[in-house]
Amino acid sequence: MANAKQEIICQLAEATDFYGNFRNPEAAIAHFKEKNPTLEFKDGYFKHFWKKIFIENALEDENSEVYQAYKMYSFKAQKKAAIAPVTSLIPVREPLVITTVNTGTMLQEIPEAMFKTFLTNTVIDELHSEDGGAMAACSVVVVGGPGVGKSTLMFWSASRYRQNHPDAKIAVISSEMEIEDLLYEAQRKPWMSEIEFILTSEYQDTLKEALTIIFLGGYDLIILDSFADICDKLRDFCNMTTSAAETWLLDLMKKAKGGGNSKVKEEKVYTLTFAIQQQTKSGSFAGSNKLKHNTTGMLELRKEKNGDRYMVYTKNRRNGPLVGKRLFYYLGANNQVSFDQERWEREKMDGTQDAIGQQQEAIDQANLEQFDQLDAEAIQRAQAMLQQAEITLDEQGNPVIPTIPQPAAQAAAEAPTDDLGQGMTENDIYLDEVANIYVLDYPDGTTVHGPTKEAVITAARENRNSNRN
Repeated sequence: MANAKQEIICQLAEATDFYGNFRNPEAAIAHFKEKNPTLEFKDGYFKHFWKKIFIENALEDENSEVYQAYKMYSFKAQKKAAIAPVTSLIPVREPLVITTVNTGTMLQEIPEAMFKTFLTNTVIDELHSEDGGAMAACSVVVVGGPGVGKSTLMFWSASRYRQNHPDAKIAVISSEMEIEDLLYEAQRKPWMSEIEFILTSEYQDTLKEALTIIFLGGYDLIILDSFADICDKLRDFCNMTTSAAETWLLDLMKKAKGGGNSKVKEEKVYTLTFAIQQQTKSGSFAGSNKLKHNTTGMLELRKEKNGDRYMVYTKNRRNGPLVGKRLFYYLGANNQVSFDQERWEREKMDGTQDAIGQQQEAIDQANLEQFDQLDAEAIQRAQAMLQQAEITLDEQGNPVIPTIPQPAAQAAAEAPTDDLGQGMTENDIYLDEVANIYVLDYPDGTTVHGPTKEAVITAARENRNSNRN
């Protein structure tokens, strides 16, 4: 039986692509017996190792019995081959030749189509690449938790690409939705009519063939929704292990971005793929690290406690300088996507919470202690108002309220109470409860801030009098 164990484990391990594609162990047994007619073993013995290798992925666990056995058998085989007599039959093969790549020479031959960009004409183009737009010949994994808007954002992007690139060949492969789901969504999102969808539910036993035709069919842009669900269907309908399905799909994406649709240079299309991927409960992307290592970029969509959504590249070979920079986005009427341009500009200048020097950091900390229930944006507004009002903080982080000079106080007492300039009165002053600052907004866009209502009145009257003079 030991000899049978060795043959079973070694042959299964060294032909995983073949034996892993069988729908069940019975079919694999029939082929194995045909290949090894003199080997005696019980069917249950074979099934045990088939399930260990292709269902439990035992060869990926260095501590497993199967892994250790295969390692020992492989070592014995190598040792036996090393001491074999010279008269043994040794296969003859050509010596391995190492090739080198010269990018300077290759750039002269690479077509411009490999570096073209797809535009939404919004700020997200700046995030995708230094060239300004999502680039061809790329594969990007889009990761996010439920409800963060992964599908909505990518479908909306596809509609914008369609508007700006009417001649491009664009498709969305939907694995998680049926036609009824898409029709319901289309009622709420009119821009979905711009997109062509391919439903994997139409191809089950032929899913591998269908995906191959799509990815090598010369599409400029493919959105895959979702990577994990496609792998599950390949496992269920095409007799593949999860690991084999993941590797196969990544290889197909790689061929597509490399112009695998044609051997003719002028006909090659360098496909851009956005592959939506699910997120685990721990907050990381589902699947193995092969997704991160074998793709161009990893775009993560996140949601803060206050509900604000943002996207951030944790890896991007096309725009390294903006890796880690957050672009906040909103889902508005008809699920249109918009972006916080002002916040993005600040984010690019400083990857922290817009701190400016040590004084700014001190104000941040003081406000965090006083307003710890507020979000970061509210704290930033408060600190800006404090600076504009030239208010300092004491050792406990409390604002130091300046006293009004006597002449100014006297002028405040003598001045009319119903005219603060531009038709504004005391009744127009309001308390910004977030920053705990009194504010008077003028029709011309100017603003007066102060720690108290009286301070705002005094400052407004001084501005009014200076303008009159």
